[in-house]
Amino acid sequence: MAPAPVQLAPLFHFGVNTFTDSERGSGHESPSIFNPERSNASQWMDAAQSAGAQLVILTVNHHDGFCLWPSAYTNFSVASARREGGCGGRVRGRRQGAWIGRGCGFYLSPWDLHESCYGDTLLYNEFYLAQLRELLTGYGPISEVWLDGAKSPTAMNMSYDFELWYLMSGESAGTDWLPPECDISIRPGWFWHRNEAPKSLEQLLDVFYKSSARNCLLLLNVPPNSSGLIDESDFQTLERFSSAIDSILSVNLAANPLSVTASSVRSSSFGPKQILDERMETFWAPMQGESTGWIELDLGKVSKFNALDIREPVNMGQRVMEYLVEACDSELGWYLVSNGSTIGYRKVDRLEEDQVCAARLIRLLIDALRGDPLICFFGLYFDMYNLRHLSSI
Repeated sequence: MAPAPVQLAPLFHFGVNTFTDSERGSGHESPSIFNPERSNASQWMDAAQSAGAQLVILTVNHHDGFCLWPSAYTNFSVASARREGGCGGRVRGRRQGAWIGRGCGFYLSPWDLHESCYGDTLLYNEFYLAQLRELLTGYGPISEVWLDGAKSPTAMNMSYDFELWYLMSGESAGTDWLPPECDISIRPGWFWHRNEAPKSLEQLLDVFYKSSARNCLLLLNVPPNSSGLIDESDFQTLERFSSAIDSILSVNLAANPLSVTASSVRSSSFGPKQILDERMETFWAPMQGESTGWIELDLGKVSKFNALDIREPVNMGQRVMEYLVEACDSELGWYLVSNGSTIGYRKVDRLEEDQVCAARLIRLLIDALRGDPLICFFGLYFDMYNLRHLSSI
């Protein structure tokens, strides 16, 4: 059975900064410097596909205010650029088929160094809302709007009216489950720079274990270069990254245990063997009202692993608040392998570098919860990349 897809979405930073070799523009650049001669939306989508992504996010403007669509509310856009089709087609490109098959989102920077009304709370918030409406109504279905409150401490005083733009709230007893998101660039900077190189595979795997493996949607920025293409070194790194994760999670050492037992079982339909199936619809459930619970696997033989994967059926709520994973040693008895406070959609724990657990008996214990614990999957894996002497692979 193929491993569950990694929660990853490429983030594309592209704009005047790409052509001025800077990270933050001034807002006063000439739009004519934006001149990507070989821009190709399909090649960007090929990069997304190589990572198994189902969502892509385009930075439609950054803090400099330059818009990658011909906005009716500013002249600082691709409409005034030397090559308007270079990225005006980036937003429109979904209509031309380049984005079809994947969700499309965008980042619209609240901080705008170009717009003259920035600093006037009423006027600027209305200006931002107008551009937001323009993007949401003129370019087909949008899967996500991603934004932040970024601005320099020395920037003009400005209060963003987030309540006007959208409503945001979170509560542990809510009715909807929404994963957190974390963003990082495949390179040191957010925009492409000729003198920078992508992160190593070892660094990106560390990012994976601290993001997607912890219930997060990883927004991995892959900035197009000044030609308008994803740099070949970034493309290859993205492919190696995706391939490495697939390799790590391809062989589940707990897929065919000799036996699986549990502290209690609600009914035969919710037995502990349900955790061997990766489907969210099948899960182990203890007797109602249980304050704790455990599942024990007899692998049938001693197996070596250094990563484990636990999942809850989040369509039924995120319930676990504290868990432990233990292994049994013939001399030491049961000992701690891993622990955490959250499982959710997917929690992949990696043991410390060079640490490998060899055991036949494995036990998952639920110590604290906000409802009857439900577990839909448990897997054990061997991550060869987490061994120091193989870190250069």
